[in-house]
Amino acid sequence: MFLLSAPPPSPSSVDLSAIADLTRPLANPDKGWVHHYYDDNLRVYPSPDADLRAVTGLDHLYLRLPWSTLEPHRGEIRWELVDDLVRRWSPHGVGIGLGVTLKETNGDAAVPDWVGAKGRWVESGWSRDFEPEWDDPKMLVAYESLQRRLATRYAGK
Repeated sequence: MFLLSAPPPSPSSVDLSAIADLTRPLANPDKGWVHHYYDDNLRVYPSPDADLRAVTGLDHLYLRLPWSTLEPHRGEIRWELVDDLVRRWSPHGVGIGLGVTLKETNGDAAVPDWVGAKGRWVESGWSRDFEPEWDDPKMLVAYESLQRRLATRYAGK
């Protein structure tokens, strides 16, 4: 048998103002703070370095790049998009995460034209975007090749 003395207070009735500290950033233990440095294109990003240095606790930059931006021509990978950030931010203890996308919603094709991927252009509400056939063998082989080259270059880093 369980005895309940009183119902717990509703979240709107709990006053935390006595322990609030508006002068320090929120700690995020074992997670830190991540900023999307590139987020689907190079036109809007990146944020100025000075703005990022002002973020207390920032410990990762995430690079979300369309494959067509990273490898616009077969075998021609724009390593500098990653390497330059590693050189600038690693000395400050900031890690780099990388995601290479196959579909975006910015009006661009994320899969490079040279792949010859099957797919269709679709309306996303605010842009017209290329959606590949996800099981297109030609695309999957080429994408796996890119992934292997990325893994080789950044292994253990």
